[in-house]
Amino acid sequence: MTGMQQKPFVHRGCLLAPSAMRTVILHKSNKTICRSRPAVRTGSFFMIIAPGLMLPEAWGNSMTKAEKEQKRKETDARREFVNDAARTVGETLLTLLPGYGKSTEFRLRVKNENRYYTFIRYGSSLWIQIFRSGDIDVVLKEACHYDTKFRIVHYEEASKAPDDALADLRDDAYMLIHDFMHSDWHTMMDYMSHYEEGKDWRTMYGEFRSDFPDGIC
Repeated sequence: MTGMQQKPFVHRGCLLAPSAMRTVILHKSNKTICRSRPAVRTGSFFMIIAPGLMLPEAWGNSMTKAEKEQKRKETDARREFVNDAARTVGETLLTLLPGYGKSTEFRLRVKNENRYYTFIRYGSSLWIQIFRSGDIDVVLKEACHYDTKFRIVHYEEASKAPDDALADLRDDAYMLIHDFMHSDWHTMMDYMSHYEEGKDWRTMYGEFRSDFPDGIC
C-alpha cells in the first residue's frame, strides 16, 4: 500500500488506526498468536490493529475483582440449589416407598450437571428435570395423550428465597410422585393434556385432585 493513504477501520466497535508496524493476530487451531510485523496475507484469517490497542482476549475479560467474586458466589449458589433440589426429590421418593408394591421403575440420570428423575409404569411416565441453570421442568407422559410439559421452578425467582423454593418443590414433588404411584395416570392426563404454556399448571392439576381427592387406581 506504498504511496496510498491508509484509513482507520472499525473492528468489533473499536476504531483501529493504521500504523507502519502493526500487530498481526493469526487464528490457527483455535489459538490466537500475536506478533509485531508488517501486515501480510496468509491462508489463516488475520486482522490488523494499531499497537497499544486491547487484544480480543482483553475485550471479554474486563470484569473487576469484585465482579468476579460476585459471579463465583452466584455460580456456587446455583450449584448448591441444584444439588439440594435433586436431594429433595430423592428424599421425597423414599418417604413414599414404604408399603408400595406396584410394578414401577425409578431412574436418576446425571448429565452435564443436569439431574433427570424418571418414574415409569406401563404406558405412563413422570419426568422431573432439574437443570444446571436451576430451572426445574416436569413432563407428564401417557400412551393415549400428547406429552405435557411445564416449569415448576424458575431459578431467577427461586434464587431470591431458595429455602422457600425448596419447600414448595418438596410439596409439588410429593403430590406428583404420590399421584403417579397411586392414581390413574390416564384420567389425570385427561385434565393436564389441555395445559398450555404460560398457564398456572397447579390450577389445572388442582381440578383433577378436586374431582378425585383420593386418587383412582
